[in-house]
Amino acid sequence: MTLAIMSILGDPRLPKKERKPVPMRLDYPVTGTVENLGTEGLLDRTDGDVKVGPIGGVFEKAYGAKKHGAKGVIIPDENYEASWFDSPLYSEIDVKHAGTVLAYFDMLRGDK
Repeated sequence: MTLAIMSILGDPRLPKKERKPVPMRLDYPVTGTVENLGTEGLLDRTDGDVKVGPIGGVFEKAYGAKKHGAKGVIIPDENYEASWFDSPLYSEIDVKHAGTVLAYFDMLRGDK
């Protein structure tokens, strides 16, 4: 939901007058928790980014995405360990990982 809203409103790093909708890739489902704190902590949000936290069932979610035709998935950094995804079960799906909402946003941009 966070990324869908960002897609409509435009890149938050741009000045408001320069923002325009950003098309997003639909072949990479994402998962993760959106923290309500900035990446720099509660009192210092100068970087403007928000942490994406870990989730449960990451393997099942990646397998389900593959089974339903996704090209890849994006999961939280805290859930990623490359050796887990070396199994032949995951060989046909691209597993990417990121730690912040803006990193997810940049991976999903369809305008590049």
